[in-house]
Amino acid sequence: MPYSRDIKEKSKSAGSKKREESRGIYRNLTLISQFTLYMLVPIGGCSALGYFLDKHFGTSFIIIIGFFIGAIAGGQSVYRLAMKIAREKPPEKEHHIINRRKSKASPDENKERAEEKDDDGIS
Repeated sequence: MPYSRDIKEKSKSAGSKKREESRGIYRNLTLISQFTLYMLVPIGGCSALGYFLDKHFGTSFIIIIGFFIGAIAGGQSVYRLAMKIAREKPPEKEHHIINRRKSKASPDENKERAEEKDDDGIS
C-alpha cells in the first residue's frame, strides 16, 4: 500500500498549496479594497460636509478644505494599516519533525529513513 499513501500525500500537498495560493489572492484583494475604502470614505465625508457648510454659509471654499482634510485623514489611516501589515510575521510553513535527533542529513534523506522505518514496522 505504499503507492496509495504516496498518491494521497501528493494530492493533499497539491490541494493545500492551491488553498494557500487562493488565500493569498483573497487577502491581497481584501487589502486593496481596505486601502480604497480608507481613502474614499474620509474624502467623501469631509467633502460632503464642506459642501453642506458652503450651502449653509453661502461660501465656495469650505468644500476644498474638507477635501484636503479628508485626504490627510485617509492617508493617515492607510499608513497605519500599511505599518500594521508590515509588522505582521509572515505565516510560517509547517515543519514536520521526522527524526528528533539532530541529523546532518537533508530533509529528503530523513523522510526516506522515516518511510523505511514505517515499512519495516519499527516505530
